[in-house]
Amino acid sequence: MIGHLKKSFYKKRLYSTQILMLIFLFTSCIIKNVSGQALKDYAKAINLNFGSPTQGLSQRMQDSLSYNYNFTIPGNSLKYNYVEPQQGKFDFKFADSVVDFAQKHGIKVKGHCLIWHWSEPGWLWYYSVHGNPTRDGMLKIMKTHIDSVVGHFKGRITEWDVVNEAILDTPVNGNCLKATHWQSIIGNDYIDSAFVFAHRADPKAYLYLNDYGGEMIYSGEKQKSDTIYAFVKRMVGRGIPIHGVGMESHINNYAAEPSIAANIKRFGDIGLRVGMTETDMMHASNPPTAWTNMVTAAVANYNFTTFVAWGLYDSTSWKGSDCDCLIWDSMFKRKPTVYNAVKNALTAADKKIAILRGRFQSIPADDRLPDIPNKLIATPNTKTILLKWRTALKALTYIVKRSTTTGGPYSTIASAIIDTFYTDTTAKSGINYFYVVIAVNPFFQSGISNQVSTALLWPLAIEILEFNISTVEKRVKLSWQFKDNNLINSFQVLRSTDGINFLTLSNNCLIDPVKNEYSYVDNSPESGRNYYKIEVINSVGEKIYSETKVISNEDYNNDIAFDLFPNPAHTIVNLVFRKCIDSRLKIEISNLTGCRIYSENITNHFGQKVYSLDTKKLGNGVFIIKVIGKSFSNSLKLVVE
Repeated sequence: MIGHLKKSFYKKRLYSTQILMLIFLFTSCIIKNVSGQALKDYAKAINLNFGSPTQGLSQRMQDSLSYNYNFTIPGNSLKYNYVEPQQGKFDFKFADSVVDFAQKHGIKVKGHCLIWHWSEPGWLWYYSVHGNPTRDGMLKIMKTHIDSVVGHFKGRITEWDVVNEAILDTPVNGNCLKATHWQSIIGNDYIDSAFVFAHRADPKAYLYLNDYGGEMIYSGEKQKSDTIYAFVKRMVGRGIPIHGVGMESHINNYAAEPSIAANIKRFGDIGLRVGMTETDMMHASNPPTAWTNMVTAAVANYNFTTFVAWGLYDSTSWKGSDCDCLIWDSMFKRKPTVYNAVKNALTAADKKIAILRGRFQSIPADDRLPDIPNKLIATPNTKTILLKWRTALKALTYIVKRSTTTGGPYSTIASAIIDTFYTDTTAKSGINYFYVVIAVNPFFQSGISNQVSTALLWPLAIEILEFNISTVEKRVKLSWQFKDNNLINSFQVLRSTDGINFLTLSNNCLIDPVKNEYSYVDNSPESGRNYYKIEVINSVGEKIYSETKVISNEDYNNDIAFDLFPNPAHTIVNLVFRKCIDSRLKIEISNLTGCRIYSENITNHFGQKVYSLDTKKLGNGVFIIKVIGKSFSNSLKLVVE
């Protein structure tokens, strides 16, 4: 009988062990969320940190942490009374194990928290109350603690809650800080000192002020949220190295979406990150609306960088295992309504804001000046100009500026550009534009990029055959020809004395149907230099060609001037040019009946240069020597005996 009972006992024990093993495996699968993606994957898609603290590193906790989260906090292990229980003696064992595990699995770590009045170790409390404390003594203790803790994890912990829960719910006589030992002994600037010490210990770490009750600004929390905002804004103004604000987000099943979104945005406007750092919600599963509102409001802002559920599952919550306040229950099972509420809010997030969030998170804590955009290029077409440039590190958005003169002054034509390209739809035909780009983030603007210059293309390509300008008795005649007149609807003739400001002279031009040549005569040119421009307009009113030529009033008479000088042998006649504005000339010699008997192309002989003509080629008689330029011509009579 005894043997039978013993056998029965071991059999029951075996069954119990098997059942426990099955339960363990089952719950492990549930906590890993085998159905669908992990929430961290949805968060990663919008460049969001999604995390939870861990109070231990059991296999179940490791599985949950590595599968569902990309961000963690080493439980209570970095609070003052845990990490420095005796003055000068530090215990980093558990925190080191969490950080090592996190680094192995690509999980970011936040240190919580350096200064909190509720976590003072006994020795510090005794000194503060009975040790005749001084400001310098307390500052030295603070600095030693921060140097030791932050320095130990330098480069391994990405951000720190530097000061925790220091703001009064209601200010008293204008003072918004709680009367802690730090505040009463050092003064209100103890928070500034803590941030400065932490920044010096690890310049690349992001530093936060963490507090509760300041999530919303249109509710009963408005006073505290306004107080926190005003306090950190003054810190920023003083140049204190603060990088973010932690909203603890212990919510009692109510979250006003617009109120939370507006609150987060105003911190972003002064360059600060925001995280929901200790999120839980009483009676979270019924209904899940508050979770949806809270996450939706948060991810509507690019400066919202981190969401932390304050516990892996309900049994690890500070509110007790029956709190029903987290995403997973005490049996390690996911709560479908809560899980889906968070997932849906993450997947519905604006993708452009997600891009900005990623860029914002990549701005180093100790180097925030954006790089100058480079490799700016411009590609025009007939209606728009496309600009492209290389991504500038530490840039959030870009500004495009434009000018009509090289080197500026530039006017802003577009700002808050997320992409590294921009299409200018306001450019006008016939104007050469100069463009530059500037990179922007919440802290600084970069210098200007390389300048590029371009103009709109003519809508249709036409080929000009000739454009001449000549003078007739102090009048100026323009004449031109195009290869394909079918593309042309009308012309404009414009004149300027400076080449910049043009006055329209006429929209009507004469046409020679035989030569297919257009012309216009300016009967009253200005004195001095005149610029003439012709503009070609097509049938839909688009400018498809423009060209400018210049002439000076000293060119109005004798546009090509030369004299004939026979040499002593009388067989050579020299053409000596007194003036000529064309680079290539043609000599034509004709008899009195107009019959051309000789021609030759020559280069410009202006400046007392000589062209020698051998009269033996002509014989005796009377001849007309004509010199023809591109725009002008002149003739003289030559008698050869």
